[in-house]
Amino acid sequence: MATSYDSINSITYSRLCNENVRKIKARIIRLWKVPSKFDKSKTAYLEMVLIDDKCDKIHCSVKNYLAKMFENDMIEEKVYVFSNFLIEESSGIYLPTTHVYRITFKKESRIVNTINDRNIPDNHFNFLNHADILRQTNEKANLFGA
Repeated sequence: MATSYDSINSITYSRLCNENVRKIKARIIRLWKVPSKFDKSKTAYLEMVLIDDKCDKIHCSVKNYLAKMFENDMIEEKVYVFSNFLIEESSGIYLPTTHVYRITFKKESRIVNTINDRNIPDNHFNFLNHADILRQTNEKANLFGA
């Protein structure tokens, strides 16, 4: 029997309380380390953009002591199964995706490396025409190229 995964697009407020919604299969399309403000040689956070087989994207954060625990297990462009994570409202001035929520790792979070699933694209772009870019007046900005 094939394993069922939730789509990134299905992560909504109405499903936040459902513990069974905590398993997605996605590719890490962007991965960056945020250095500690006290010691630039140490990682304070891992930040990622994940994409699933429906080309939906979501921001993912691994904070503080968990960054050390997971940083060697995640590689950009690889496909993983992510489970047992928290869902939080996406906030901040610069947002790496347009998804209203983001994934945050907790101690019980799990990632499992999978075979390279070609159904999950290496990347996906939503192009805007120049006039639409100039008309944007929102205070929050989505990052280009993420």
